[in-house]
Amino acid sequence: MPQESSIQAVIEALPDPVIALDFDLTVLASNAAARAVAPALRHGEPLSLAMRAPDILEAARRASAT
Repeated sequence: MPQESSIQAVIEALPDPVIALDFDLTVLASNAAARAVAPALRHGEPLSLAMRAPDILEAARRASAT
């Protein structure tokens, strides 16, 4: 989809780690900086498979609940 590739291009251009998630905490997009920090990040997979930091996962859960 053109809109998805545009969003990915914007995310990829950012210098800081960025991970875009849906409300189920599935990875929709990420940039190279995020993949350097969490090499297991995969598009379409749950964030919990790539991140083992409970604080980060809990923060993501709280953010998705709002």
